[in-house]
Amino acid sequence: MDSDSPIRVGVLGCASIAHKNVRAIGLADGISLVAVASRSAEKATHFLRECGLPEDSGVRAVGYDELVHDSEVDALYVPLPSGLHAQWVVKAAAAGKHILLEKPLCLHMKELDDMWAAVEKAGVAVLDGTMFMHHPRLEKLREEMDKLGGPLEVNASFSFQATELADGTGGEWMDSDVRGQKDMDGLGSLGDLGWYTTKLALWTFGFELPSGVMAQPGALHNAAGVMKRGGGTLMWSDGRLARMDYSFVNPFIQDATISCKTGTIRMSDFTLPRDELNCEFTVERSPTLSVPDNGPTVVSGEIATLYGLADKPQEARMMETFAQLCADPRGEEAGKWRRE
Repeated sequence: MDSDSPIRVGVLGCASIAHKNVRAIGLADGISLVAVASRSAEKATHFLRECGLPEDSGVRAVGYDELVHDSEVDALYVPLPSGLHAQWVVKAAAAGKHILLEKPLCLHMKELDDMWAAVEKAGVAVLDGTMFMHHPRLEKLREEMDKLGGPLEVNASFSFQATELADGTGGEWMDSDVRGQKDMDGLGSLGDLGWYTTKLALWTFGFELPSGVMAQPGALHNAAGVMKRGGGTLMWSDGRLARMDYSFVNPFIQDATISCKTGTIRMSDFTLPRDELNCEFTVERSPTLSVPDNGPTVVSGEIATLYGLADKPQEARMMETFAQLCADPRGEEAGKWRRE
């Protein structure tokens, strides 16, 4: 791999999220799409057409094994169901391919251990596909949290209502989607949506692991036992908390509140920005509760709406980060992302 040439990436699987990330590769610097793999060449070709890539684009439609062992491919983006991740990550690492892996990473800790051992042995880069971690809004959030004396508590909700099939034929969405199948994406809403709320909580507290975890009551599951709605609380020994809920039942919401010592930060689009370049959040400093004779009154503190400005969508910035890690998989930047 020439250090001055773009990282040549192949897409291993044609999941719906891959459409967005194929676009991201086209917007990013230092990385180029060279091949797409599916269970059949016809499906891969159809996927390329859906992404607006003509037959003369130079992007090849191939099979899974062919892509993994392709000497003209440096790295793989893997949007397969999480139940297939361990099998293909181990193969990809053994073939010397760097790996951008969709979340959730796997279904069991044994699979995670196997993948990590393969990546470490091969010396390749690995990055999870959490897009919001690459938006500069987070840098602004960290600055504001520090000004407010540091975070004490996180409350985060991520949900979307997915009760019917997208084609309008009726029936339960989770009966057909891989996110409702125990052997494919058996973590359900926890893995698909709770990943983001948990990631935000851990980022807020500097990726310090909690001392305790508690599941909230009221979880719902489909007939296969896959979670449709759930929630949890992360607890730290000094009293810090993160409360989270995640659901395929509730209407679309992606709200987060970070309570600090002297104020509060709020976001209403913490995962998927309404504006892909210009992400806002609000900061309220030192609100108080006044209790005069005629009853309690809220005295608002200073409220400001701030912005995190990006030059590219967060998914394109993620691709650029991945390209940097591929170029130096054991460098300082790679160490940062391995911790996170």
